[in-house]
Amino acid sequence: MTYNFTELTELYKSIVSVVTRTDDYFDTDEFKNLEKANATACENIQQACKSLIKLLQGETSLEGNALPDIRGRIGFYNRLLKKQSKILLPLNISKEADSIIQSTFLLGLTSHLYLYDNPSRNGFKEVDAAAVVTDLAPRLMSSSNKMRKYNRKLNTIPILIFENYFEEKIEPLLKEKLNFGFLRYTIARNYFTNLFFGGARFGEMMDNETRMV
Repeated sequence: MTYNFTELTELYKSIVSVVTRTDDYFDTDEFKNLEKANATACENIQQACKSLIKLLQGETSLEGNALPDIRGRIGFYNRLLKKQSKILLPLNISKEADSIIQSTFLLGLTSHLYLYDNPSRNGFKEVDAAAVVTDLAPRLMSSSNKMRKYNRKLNTIPILIFENYFEEKIEPLLKEKLNFGFLRYTIARNYFTNLFFGGARFGEMMDNETRMV
């Protein structure tokens, strides 16, 4: 999946329609106005998201980050596969894994933008999103614990969205393509849970920053 807000919105809508009642909400002016505002917000943080996603995919480092081995701590391949094993994977599998890494984080972000409206979100353009990413990255793998209260506040809809996406897209990759056994599958599930809530947490951190601008 490319970084395409329209595609992410459609993914969000399709999953939310399964996990909770939406009735005709997606056809209302309220939702359409929110979608427009969120599209602009996402455009303003697109580059910061891309830099973090590349880090998760093991491609780059964060400039100025105090942790020299940050990829080893949050990168999918470094944490869950043997070092350098990405290059040994069939190209179609590594591409699918990269796509799922990206879409899991961005689905968490997109879900936050729709579930938690922030009237000052147009202020994203004034925030140093790269600095927020640098702050988030070392703590990314603790995101699900940090966001427990957040999840309850939103009637557990975020975790329901993640679980639906996990069962539909992530689990087949882990079990059928990567042949993960029980232990690595459990670790991977925890990894992707943190990745999803890391996206939501990034959105929340950006919202908090706009209130201080």
